Amino acid sequence: MANSTMRQTFCRFFSIFCLLSLPTSAHAQEPTAATALRDIQNTYNFDPSKLSFEEQAKRAPTLSALWDRYDKTSDVYRDALRTALKTPGARELLYCDGGMQLLAKSKLPEDLNLGLQSISKCGLAEIEHTPYFYTMHALASRGIDTLDLQFRILAKPKFSAYIVAHALNLGWRLDVIYWFLTALVTRPISGSR
Repeated sequence: MANSTMRQTFCRFFSIFCLLSLPTSAHAQEPTAATALRDIQNTYNFDPSKLSFEEQAKRAPTLSALWDRYDKTSDVYRDALRTALKTPGARELLYCDGGMQLLAKSKLPEDLNLGLQSISKCGLAEIEHTPYFYTMHALASRGIDTLDLQFRILAKPKFSAYIVAHALNLGWRLDVIYWFLTALVTRPISGSR
C-alpha cells in the first residue's frame, strides 16, 4: 500500500513538473512585426485629454508594460515603432511618446530624424511637459538642433517642467531660456562664429 501511495504521489508531482515545464503560448512565441505594431497601436489608442485623471492613471501601467516588452524584443519592436511613427493620422500621444522613446532607445541617425519628425507632429496637448523638456535638453546637450521644437513652447503659456534635482519648476519662458543657454554652451549659433 505504501508503494502504491508513493507511486501516485510521484506521478502527480511528475505530471505537475511536466506541465510547468511546458512553454505557454504567451512565452513560446516571439512577437512578429505585425503583432508588435498592433500592440503599439492598441496601447496608444486613447487621447489623455479626453480621460479623467483616474482613467489616465489606469492607462499609465499599459504604457510602461509596452516599453518593457520593447526592451525584451527591441529589434522587433523598434521596427514596429518605426512603422507606427511613419503612419499618417496616428494619435498625437503615439507621435510624442513614441518619438521620445525612439530617441531614447536608438542612436541610429535615421531614428533620430524619425523621432524628431514624430515629435514635431505633437501639439503638446497630450503629453506631460517634463519628459518633453528633458528630451529636448538631452538632444540639445548632444548638439542636435531642437530650437524649432523648443520655440513651439512659446505658443503654450501653461507649459512648465519640473527639474527634480533642483526642486525647480520652470515656467513658460524660462524653459526656452534654459534651452537657449544650453544651445550656446554646446555649439555656437550660426552667424556667431
